[in-house]
Amino acid sequence: MPSRHAILSPSSSKRWMACPPSALAESKRPREDTSYSAEGTLAHSTAEVLLRYLLAGNHMQTLDMERVIAAVESPRLGDYITGETLAMLRELSLQATQLGLDYSEMLDYVGSYVDLVYGNYLEAKAQDPDAQLLVEAELNLATYIPDGFGSSDAVLMYDINGIGTLEVYDLKYGKGIKVDAQGNTQMLCYALGACLGPADCYCVDQVRMTIVQPRLGWVSTSQIRYEYLIAWAQEVLHPAALKAYKGEGHRHAGSHCQFCAVRPTCRAAAAFAQATKAVNGLPDQLTPEELSALLDSLPGIKSWLSCVEDYALGLARSGGSIPGYKLVEGRSISKVSDAAGLYKTLHNAGLSDSTIYKPQELRGLTELKSLLGSAKYKELVAPWLIKPAGKPTLVKDSDPRPAITDAASEFSNINL
Repeated sequence: MPSRHAILSPSSSKRWMACPPSALAESKRPREDTSYSAEGTLAHSTAEVLLRYLLAGNHMQTLDMERVIAAVESPRLGDYITGETLAMLRELSLQATQLGLDYSEMLDYVGSYVDLVYGNYLEAKAQDPDAQLLVEAELNLATYIPDGFGSSDAVLMYDINGIGTLEVYDLKYGKGIKVDAQGNTQMLCYALGACLGPADCYCVDQVRMTIVQPRLGWVSTSQIRYEYLIAWAQEVLHPAALKAYKGEGHRHAGSHCQFCAVRPTCRAAAAFAQATKAVNGLPDQLTPEELSALLDSLPGIKSWLSCVEDYALGLARSGGSIPGYKLVEGRSISKVSDAAGLYKTLHNAGLSDSTIYKPQELRGLTELKSLLGSAKYKELVAPWLIKPAGKPTLVKDSDPRPAITDAASEFSNINL
């Protein structure tokens, strides 16, 4: 996977297009790796290894992921995937273990992304023998974004009946928020970079952009004509990129602030959060339209408040002073220093084992899956699982889940 990061990266384009000064401000902050970014990197590396293996062998079908998982889990079952590919997967499995992750589960999820991408490639190849699939394709965006570059997880190019088609794919391994491909600036940047580079010889007419979030069971695809993509790049992207590169324009807060490195100390973000004070009256006095606007703002406000708390704590721990606040030791829970020693003491005091120990209980499902492996888990445990109805939740109209038609009766059966 690429390790360089552009100041105006496609992944943060929504943010710097909406808030141009944020890009230069963020570039002065050191990048902080988190457990989530490490997990995402591991998933993308796994997808890259699997797709390159399929392409190198010119396979005419996708992978049997249960056999892949079995080969990675057991040294005796390395007959399905062998050699360097198996070695790389086992190395990634070791990294997952060090991060406390279930690599068999990751392989299962990533496998669905690989299956989709390579399956589409095989379909295109059947109609156009010259179809190409590029993995982790490096893209040059400098024509429209100063010093702009990036990489797309997968780029598929083919020509059928004289119609050049470009498809770009983005694997998002997180399970927090579903991301829509429609109007997604990151995907538009990837598509633009592919059109300017590897797909230039295909005379692209239509562009398809697909986001895959396997842990959410979510696939979103959007399509745009080549001429509209270029018009967007010239009229919208380029002017915004020039502003952002120079640090010009005004700070503007909104949903795009979620992953901004400077938001804890951003005055625009603070003003955005405080804007709710301007709402007159109590919640039951708001109109449905005012309530809808407030609900749209809540995720960004909650996220910002949490970010401010973390930043303030970090500042205090590093010796900084915050007027009116001090750093103290928080509450802690007592722990047994020596379980065997405590047992002996209690046993000698006349307590029975049934009194000292909890009753025997089943291990948690995550632990069972880790112990059994994905294949055995599906065979032995899955038939005994049930999934109760979820608690009613208020979501946007764009959510694919069907609406509860009789909300009053549904809510009456829920114990809150």
